[in-house]
Amino acid sequence: MSGDLKSYEKFMIKNYDKESIQIIKLMKKYFDKDLLLTIKDRILAPKYKTYNVADLKTLLKKIGFKNIYRIQKKVKFKNIRRLLVPFYFNYKHEMSRALYGNGNIALVMTKK
Repeated sequence: MSGDLKSYEKFMIKNYDKESIQIIKLMKKYFDKDLLLTIKDRILAPKYKTYNVADLKTLLKKIGFKNIYRIQKKVKFKNIRRLLVPFYFNYKHEMSRALYGNGNIALVMTKK
């Protein structure tokens, strides 16, 4: 989790067959420090607070926000997470809901 993959790579090369090693070498370029930091964050975070979009909009209206709407934003990754981009962007799709619930909620609003 320190961001240095060399010790893990040595272990895998020592313990895997040639075909598995080829797969590891191919995938290696898609595992970067950003991905490791994300994994570390997910594992070590004591608790994540999740929101339902409707409940969040209701709460925001109560504290004075109006014209609240959700935006879709495309994200770009250079690591293996690039395969998940369609699920971030298409948050209404059933597969996205299964993986991320309401997803990464990005709202635009104005203050009264």
